[in-house]
Amino acid sequence: MVSVFYSSSLSANVSKIAKGKNGSWVHATNPSQEELQKLADDYDLDVDLLKDALDLYESPRVETHKNQIYVFTRYYYDNKDVINATEPVLFIYHPDCLITLLRVDSGIFKNLTLQTSTTVTTQKTKLLLQLFFQINNSYHGQLNKVTRYILQVRSELKKTNIKNEALLALLEIEDDLNEILSALQPHASVLRTILNGKSIKLFEGDKDLIEDLSLSTNELIELVKPRLKTLANIRQAHEALATSDLNRTFKRLTSISIFLMVPAIMAGIYGMNILLPFQNNINAFWIVIGLTVLVTSGMWWYFNRKHWL
Repeated sequence: MVSVFYSSSLSANVSKIAKGKNGSWVHATNPSQEELQKLADDYDLDVDLLKDALDLYESPRVETHKNQIYVFTRYYYDNKDVINATEPVLFIYHPDCLITLLRVDSGIFKNLTLQTSTTVTTQKTKLLLQLFFQINNSYHGQLNKVTRYILQVRSELKKTNIKNEALLALLEIEDDLNEILSALQPHASVLRTILNGKSIKLFEGDKDLIEDLSLSTNELIELVKPRLKTLANIRQAHEALATSDLNRTFKRLTSISIFLMVPAIMAGIYGMNILLPFQNNINAFWIVIGLTVLVTSGMWWYFNRKHWL
């Protein structure tokens, strides 16, 4: 679907229009091949670059075609239909308008298209930077959720009762964080490319905005790294605790088997059809039981003293 929005500094809000014009924002979401070709024909775009934006694994970069700037990047979107945690997005800095292309209808830019929005589409560069802020906000929102969940699991680690479901969730989060990091690093490179002003003309106010964006992106990268380290520490700590619990269990089972071995040996000896001590004594049974209890108790005391239980 292709939608066109327009607003200027003189208009009160954003309005949806039927056809693109100078200063408009053309927003394409999950376009069909026919819509993609029409978009390319109407605005003299490179259709191959447009198709790249529909590739789930497209990486952030900046391309130039004729007098148009194609800015590829990625944003966070938890799509249950795919394994990826991030989705590609394409910004086309056209001489007449700004064009955005999304592979799926994620709604990441929805608040900028509302009539109550103060977005000014005629200010292309500022609009582009606003869209980049929405991308950074998508990462911030996810990192806040991840942080809360990690703190919750870490508190459970102190009680050594982490469930398997929680561990599997941590593994999924770790995969997502690695993917986010691999998306943010080239995303930061894209912002630096824009900041140098060679591809897109920047005004002083725009430079301040993009510097804030670069700073925000670097902060996101620095937020991801310690969380990955925390996840690794939790996994290692859980493995150590699980190994320790397993060792204690084996020690207990080994001790129990040794304690049971003494009565078995005594019973085996006194079950043989040969001459044995106390066999003519009417209290032989209780003597054997007493000796068994005495030896077993002595072994238990020794094992307990050595902390083998």
